[in-house]
Amino acid sequence: MSGSKDAFVVPAGLVFRQEDGGLAIEHDGDIILHGSLGQTLQSVRSNNGNIELFLDADLNEVAAHRGSVKIRGSLNAKSVHGKTIEVEGSVRADGIYGGSIKVAGSLQAGNVNAMDGGIEIGGDVTIQEELCADGGDIIIDGRLKAASVTANEGRVVVRGSAKTQVIEAGTNIVVHGVCEAQEIIAGGQIEIFERVEARSVRGDWVRVEAS
Repeated sequence: MSGSKDAFVVPAGLVFRQEDGGLAIEHDGDIILHGSLGQTLQSVRSNNGNIELFLDADLNEVAAHRGSVKIRGSLNAKSVHGKTIEVEGSVRADGIYGGSIKVAGSLQAGNVNAMDGGIEIGGDVTIQEELCADGGDIIIDGRLKAASVTANEGRVVVRGSAKTQVIEAGTNIVVHGVCEAQEIIAGGQIEIFERVEARSVRGDWVRVEAS
């Protein structure tokens, strides 16, 4: 066989099947895709390995419950599951559930939960319900709009404005823009560098530097 062309190798245990709307891929090990295989992708699931997609993905599900999910582009999905989730572009999803979550671009989602680590978002964030990190910080480089934001054991840092019903952190809360919330609750310090509109603000130390 000539070495000048890439071989198409199908490993044992790899499953392709047609589901409503497109192609479903499932494998016990790692899944690495550099293209869509010429069809609409419905779901990509790895039972015991990692998933890495070198494309802008538009599909129902990406799931690697025991491994990592890396998207080398943007992602539009109903649900995303992984021990670690990293997306180099922007994300739109109904639900994102991982150990730790990192998105280089903007994020729009229904619910986002990092169950072991933190959440880092490089752009604006819009969450219909809850943005929660159980074991780390929530760091947002853009603006934040959500029903509730909770970092149970870490910080919440928003480098833009924040609009939410409740923003709560186990340690500190820092908002560089205007902060609108019903409740702002921190186990440590609260720093807001613009105007704050809140019914209740509770922390060990509070500083508001409104112009």
